[in-house]
Amino acid sequence: ESGLSRLFDNLLASDGGFREQVEDVDFYEEGGVGGRIHGETVLFGTAGFMRKRGVNLPRNLGLKTGVFLSVDGTLIAVFAVKYMPAENVDWALHALHHSRITPVLAVRDGNITPALLKRKFGTDA
Repeated sequence: ESGLSRLFDNLLASDGGFREQVEDVDFYEEGGVGGRIHGETVLFGTAGFMRKRGVNLPRNLGLKTGVFLSVDGTLIAVFAVKYMPAENVDWALHALHHSRITPVLAVRDGNITPALLKRKFGTDA
């Protein structure tokens, strides 16, 4: 379960919403998840994932990190996500770089990319 799960659970509860049963759940390497709810295809993931799945996104979207929700190929929601790393991440990445160690990151979040790390920490990790 990701940190986003708790966030969306809290948002859902505050708006009086409820969870629906998802069938045929698939996790995709491109940074998303899909399934069927009441026979409709639901996709949730990064901008790159949505584009690869044929979902049209607004052209003027200036969102660098976010997640998107579509139903039957139509975009229905956009969620801006701001990443707040732990205090020691910046120090650790610079210490590795100073020691000439190149980190290899394995992440489950498709928004955590080399470009994000460069923006946040000035590193090519």
